[in-house]
Amino acid sequence: MIRSTPILFASATIACLLGIGPAVARQAAPTEADRPALTGLRDHAAPARAAPRPMRAARLAHALRHDPAVAVLLNLRAIERLYRRDGRIQELPIFFREQLAKTENPVVRNFLNYRIAALELRGDDATAALDTLRRNLEENYRRL
Repeated sequence: MIRSTPILFASATIACLLGIGPAVARQAAPTEADRPALTGLRDHAAPARAAPRPMRAARLAHALRHDPAVAVLLNLRAIERLYRRDGRIQELPIFFREQLAKTENPVVRNFLNYRIAALELRGDDATAALDTLRRNLEENYRRL
């Protein structure tokens, strides 16, 4: 039997690092028009609770010790934040492509390709973003 727990944990970690979780939560928030229809559901549903901060920190520390890809992703995000803070966003795709050439790790490669595509799309270059994502898809198919 294949254990999928590490894969799910890595996926959840990447989603948190990319900020996908908060974005989905913002998009999924009901509008004022939807609220009357949902009031009956809220009475029966258990309130959603976030994991306490110490538990999150412990899980992150565990992931950092056991999966070097998580450490690389955290490093890449920190570097990206610094580039953005200094107003050097145009240099990020070059930096990410350099990092892409250094690794064969599929998690890191997927992250880098997604970030490159997002930056290309931000620069209104949808064709380049599409090419990057298609190249990434081909890599993933080869690994299957």
